[in-house]
Amino acid sequence: MGRVLAIAAGFLINVVVIREIPTFSLGYWLTQIGAVVNFFNAAISLGAAWLLARWVYGNEPFRKLCKYRTRPPRRNNV
Repeated sequence: MGRVLAIAAGFLINVVVIREIPTFSLGYWLTQIGAVVNFFNAAISLGAAWLLARWVYGNEPFRKLCKYRTRPPRRNNV
């Protein structure tokens, strides 16, 4: 996440300094392929987990977790 913010900040600084949209070389875009692939892998994994939770539990994963969040903790560890 920090790398993405650094790239975005650098982009905005370039826009302000040269007052136009900077162009990036092919080498720059080739270095970003890994980040894009990781993003799509994360999105696919999240979608698969979401579908599996809908299939097994019948509702979204966060709704199921909210049910357990309101339960008070057990205090019988004497």
